[in-house]
Amino acid sequence: MSATVDKVLVVHADLAVCRLARESLETFCECQVETTSVALGAFERALQKDFKLVLLDLHLETLPGPLLHDLICRALKVCAPTRPLPAVMFFCEASEMARRDDLLRDARVKGLLTLPLNIERLLEKVRGILPLKRSPFE
Repeated sequence: MSATVDKVLVVHADLAVCRLARESLETFCECQVETTSVALGAFERALQKDFKLVLLDLHLETLPGPLLHDLICRALKVCAPTRPLPAVMFFCEASEMARRDDLLRDARVKGLLTLPLNIERLLEKVRGILPLKRSPFE
C-alpha cells in the first residue's frame, strides 16, 4: 500500500454488516477500514482521523445517520477547517428507497447501499472514491 492510505469509517448497528464491509473494502480497495456500531464513537473517530469515506446506517440506536453526518461535517468545519469533508454513503433497507431523493440532495452523499449488503454493489459504489487494488494477474 502507499504511504498515505485512504481511511474509511463504517458505522452500523449490525456488526456483521460492519465486518462484511470492512473485509470487502480492505480486500479489493487500497484503504484502511475502521468499524463501530456506536454513533458517539463514530463522531469521535471522525474528528480524530481524516476519513475519505464514511458509510453510515440510517437508523443508529442513539442518532439517525443523516444527523450524525451533519454533526460530523459541522464539527470538522470548526475544528479542522482545512480538512476535506468525507464523502458519505448510507446503508438502508430496500423499503426505504423512497427517502432516496431526499438523501441524495446533499452533494456530500455519494450513494445508498441497500441491505442485505452485496459486495459487487459496494465496490461499484466506491469505485470513484477509493482506488481498487490491482490484480496480481495484470
